[in-house]
Amino acid sequence: MTSKLTISLLTLCVLFFFINGFFDFSNSQLDKIYLTVSTFLFSIFNGFFISRQSSRYSEIRNNLSRFDANMSIIFRESSHLTKEEHAYFGDVIKEYYMKILSSKDWSYYFTHKTDLISKLHVYLEKCGEAGMDKIRGEAQRKILGTLDDVQIIRKVLVSLKEETIPRFQQFFIYTLAVILFLAIMTLPSEGLVVASILKSVYMVTVISVVILLKKFNDLTLFEGVIGEHSARDVVGIIDGEK
Repeated sequence: MTSKLTISLLTLCVLFFFINGFFDFSNSQLDKIYLTVSTFLFSIFNGFFISRQSSRYSEIRNNLSRFDANMSIIFRESSHLTKEEHAYFGDVIKEYYMKILSSKDWSYYFTHKTDLISKLHVYLEKCGEAGMDKIRGEAQRKILGTLDDVQIIRKVLVSLKEETIPRFQQFFIYTLAVILFLAIMTLPSEGLVVASILKSVYMVTVISVVILLKKFNDLTLFEGVIGEHSARDVVGIIDGEK
């Protein structure tokens, strides 16, 4: 996806270069104040929203890491139970992560209902028995505490998922982007190589910033990093590869 986007932006840049070099849009006599004001407003609002969405992305990434780490802890702690119980915990956790990997839906954590936590809770109740040894009891208490933390993390993830940019603000940003794009086009560049290059880069930059903001908002930026690598790591632990 990233390579396709890069190729598309480079293609646009080349296309804009030829358009700016062979056609004169400066005859529209658009006052340069429009370029100044639109650049200022576009930079301010996009800077604010990108910063906000970047913080949201970082929080989601950190909480997903905690969620996956807790699943690894639960699996390792269950090794102090019987072999059957240990295998059950591994199978249930692995089944959950295989759904994520097979669907390639990296937002699966907070967009799909799952019975993972309740399944583990119900089974853990069956594992308890009178007179069990201290290590077994400590392992169960640790698993219970970790499951509580997992539930909290999941609620936080659901909340973070909803912190998107409101539609009105999105419309405002897109409007500013169009105004800025048109204002850049009115700069003289016909027959001027350097001016055509600068205009083309500037125009593609405006488009890139809007795409970047949308990807942050939709959580599709570096989607493999935010979900796939961590999920594969947990599966690797269960399979004994790590």
